[in-house]
Parts: sequence; structure tokens; C-alpha cells
Amino acid sequence: MDIKLKASLSNADSSSFTKTRCNQISNVYDLTCKYAGRVVTYRKIQELAAENKTLGNSEFSKTASAIRTIFPIVKKLGLIIDYDKFPEFKSEDFFSNKGKAFVLTHKSLMLAQEIENESLISKCQEIKAALLRDGICSMLSDKGNNSHNIWIALKTLKNHGEIVWKEFLYIVFLYDQGKNFEEIKEILTNNRANRVEYKYVSEDNTAVNQTAYSYLKALLTEADIVFDYNKSTSKITKQGKELLNLLTI
Repeated sequence: MDIKLKASLSNADSSSFTKTRCNQISNVYDLTCKYAGRVVTYRKIQELAAENKTLGNSEFSKTASAIRTIFPIVKKLGLIIDYDKFPEFKSEDFFSNKGKAFVLTHKSLMLAQEIENESLISKCQEIKAALLRDGICSMLSDKGNNSHNIWIALKTLKNHGEIVWKEFLYIVFLYDQGKNFEEIKEILTNNRANRVEYKYVSEDNTAVNQTAYSYLKALLTEADIVFDYNKSTSKITKQGKELLNLLTI
């Protein structure tokens, strides 16, 4: 079955919070500390990162591109300043208090892994996940993010308790068509019985990349909202259920 998706339905923040990404975020935090007291802009952060080789030995265009890839979702989660609303700010204010806590927890996790302290590793991972869940709550409180697919992912988890990821963009498509979750569940059940396969294409008939949901899956996993039940399915965790009980979705 070919599913034609509007561009807005396959939106995805192009980053997750893997060790590599968290190290890069941490390096940018260190950069902002280095220039504490200096008034900067988001563009200037990119320039300073290139100048200081914060993300490796890359030219400005690659460094700026990497920052533009990573930091929009970091902003939505409330870990850094909203640079769209505040074009100029002191360098040390780029990271919010929650963002600073996230970075320092990540640094602690790296040290705990280095000394192989399993108890401390577990605690740091729990704190990082809790900060991400708190960030998701902040993100959902901003009506500007109402079109983000995380809404539909969380609604799916609340109604179904799991997400079969090869079906996710079809769920997004059906929801956009005005179907409620009972109707969606019935459609999915029938399609599974008939072994329907999905092929997602854009309005110009090009294939939709799996990054349309892979970064979202990674965020939900790293926030300990879901766990990998198998290769294709994520199920809701205890922490995920507690979060959804707090949210009106």
C-alpha cells in the first residue's frame, strides 16, 4: 500500500541524544562557559564552535550545519534559550538551568562509565531520562509544537500501549484524515490480518526516509518512555505510563 504523505506529516527533528550527540552538546556547553560574559547570537555560537573546533576539525559550514541539526530539538525541550525570541544573549545563558543539569549529568555518566560504577551509571541514566521527559512536557506545553509527531506517538502509546514503527507514519496519515484512535486501531487490525505492507512516499512520489520516525523513536527510548520489545515494536514503560497520566493528550 502506497501512502502519500504531506511534508508536514513526516516532520522530524534531525537529532537524538546518543552518546555522540550528548558529547557534542556538552562540548558546546563548555564553549559557552569559555566565553562567559560575552553577548552572542545563535550564529555567533556557530562561528565560535567552528573557530574552536568544538565539534571536530570542520569548516564553518559543516560545524554550523551540525549545530542546526542538533539544537532545534534541544531548544524545544527547553534545554537552551529560545534563540528565536532572544536573538542576543550572554554566552553563559545559552543553556537553561535544566540544560546545564542535563550536561553535568551526562558528564557524570561518562565518568561513571570510565570507572565502571554500575550503580552510579544507572542513577545518571535515570536522571538524564527524567530531564528528557521533563523537556517533553515543556515541549508539549508550547502550542507552537502542536503539529509535532510526538503528539501522535504519545497518543498512540496511551491508546495502544505500543508503537509498531512500520505503521507509525500510516497512523499519522490516518489521524490527519480525521480518524480517531478506535477507528485507527480497527484499520490496523484488519491490515495486519491481511498482511498489508506500507510504502511511504512524498507528494512528489519520492520515498520518505525512515528518519521521519527514527529520531522520534530514539528520543522516546532515551527518555525511558518506551523500550524495544522487538526490532520493529516499542512498548510503553512504567515511567512512560506515569508521564501520560500527567499529560492531557
